[in-house]
Amino acid sequence: MKVITLVLSLMMISVVGHAEESPGASAEAAAASGKSKYVICRNDKVVRTIRVDTSSPKCKAIYSKDGKEDIVAKSGTAEKCFEVADQIRTNLEKSVWKCKDVQEDRVSFTLE
Repeated sequence: MKVITLVLSLMMISVVGHAEESPGASAEAAAASGKSKYVICRNDKVVRTIRVDTSSPKCKAIYSKDGKEDIVAKSGTAEKCFEVADQIRTNLEKSVWKCKDVQEDRVSFTLE
């Protein structure tokens, strides 16, 4: 039996408030409204991840499938990246995938 161990680290970002809205500020607002920057979805032993990276001026929505990450959206506002990530999650859940938000700084689990 093959055991796969997946260890993921999420970057914690501190945002300094600005008068104008920036992607970081949008991400902060999204986090406050309960949106997760990282989602993991499973269907039996298959795992896919969806994450939103707001560490640069343009946010990125990143989707991993079969061990390969693809940038599926880039935007000047984090809200757009969260919308794309939410749509991917909705599509997976409609196709019998089980998804959950990951809020922790570090996640570790084993798939058998």
